[in-house]
Amino acid sequence: MLQIYLNGDSQTIGTDLPEYAGDDGLFVGSYALHLCELLGAKCIANPAVGGASNERILRTTNQMLDDCERNNESYPDFIVIGFSEYSRYDWFYNGKLRSAHADLDDLGPDEVALPENVGRWKWQSMELSRNDFAPAQISFYYNQTYNLHCRLEYLKIPHLFLNAHAGFYDDYGVEHRDNVRAVNLYEFDWDNCFWNVFATEDASFTSWAGIREYKDVPGWHYEHKAHIDFAQVMYDYIQSKDLLNKYKPSSPRLP
Repeated sequence: MLQIYLNGDSQTIGTDLPEYAGDDGLFVGSYALHLCELLGAKCIANPAVGGASNERILRTTNQMLDDCERNNESYPDFIVIGFSEYSRYDWFYNGKLRSAHADLDDLGPDEVALPENVGRWKWQSMELSRNDFAPAQISFYYNQTYNLHCRLEYLKIPHLFLNAHAGFYDDYGVEHRDNVRAVNLYEFDWDNCFWNVFATEDASFTSWAGIREYKDVPGWHYEHKAHIDFAQVMYDYIQSKDLLNKYKPSSPRLP
């Protein structure tokens, strides 16, 4: 059976969706679960969490690859990553590395109300709204994502990237669009491994669902049907680009 590794944020883990777990119980109705079902595959891991930054997504994916190499274990047969919005980032708090939005969720109600935590959140919001922050963060994310793409190409692991939460050019980050356009997104060749990477519409799962007027559910997420239908879009894309057979079986793979 095809072994798939997935990673992402709340869209990939299925936050705020009704319970609908696969045989492995790793999902709650997300597009990721339904994509695995369509591919007849088993998800071997999904470390996605609500509010995850792209830094976290990239870091944990690279850690998984490092662990496979270190322990002489097989790599996944296919990797699907739904990236988060570029304004999220990681920082150390109480000796632990956390993602910006996930951090407040991790804190208890009493901790969130503490002045130092409220102040930290206000500072983040101020910093993230600065016009000079967006292109720098996009550039960092874009380059680190491409580095992961190159690593997977070297290891000959088929993969699919998508913007699950916000695309580079979609309306989610409209206040930064002029600055984001200054980042040269056309510099690298993704070789069909990044769904709609240069799109201005349908640039992410959220923009795709919004344009088609799927219903919202509490928590800034979309209804279960949107995830079911989007999984079909991803399945059709994988099949049309023959991503699962991107590398010849005779090609060597490590370890």
